[in-house]
Amino acid sequence: MGACLSIAGPLPQQRALFFPDRAMPCRQALKGQPCRRKHCTYEHDASRSSLMQLLAVIGDATTTLDVCVFTITCNELADAIIAAAKRKVRVRVITDDIQATSQGSDVSELARTPGVTLLLTNYENVAITSGAPGLIGEYTREFERLWRAFA
Repeated sequence: MGACLSIAGPLPQQRALFFPDRAMPCRQALKGQPCRRKHCTYEHDASRSSLMQLLAVIGDATTTLDVCVFTITCNELADAIIAAAKRKVRVRVITDDIQATSQGSDVSELARTPGVTLLLTNYENVAITSGAPGLIGEYTREFERLWRAFA
């Protein structure tokens, strides 16, 4: 899955996250709650889960969140994007027009969310960053170019 994510928030960060995770995160851990299952086989350590790290980064966004993905079928990811919009973070999403209507897609929910601006088309690569002016500038210029081209 290719994805781009640009986040303006309080802490500079650069990291590479790979999907799919080796082990799926525990739903309780995703909610920041303790797991009550005695023999839970799901991941509880956020440092070992790309999804948990991605959700934490989105949760830290304070100014902007630009997302460019092929499709969004992960409910937790959609919920994190919606929560950012509710925090008054400027949220823009570019996603594939055909995949937007595929089974399990969360794109229609994002489209109905106040504060989420959505464009349906897509070209992407993967990056998560803040506090790196050169890289952020390059990403932002390309995102803006795509935004203007498809708007």
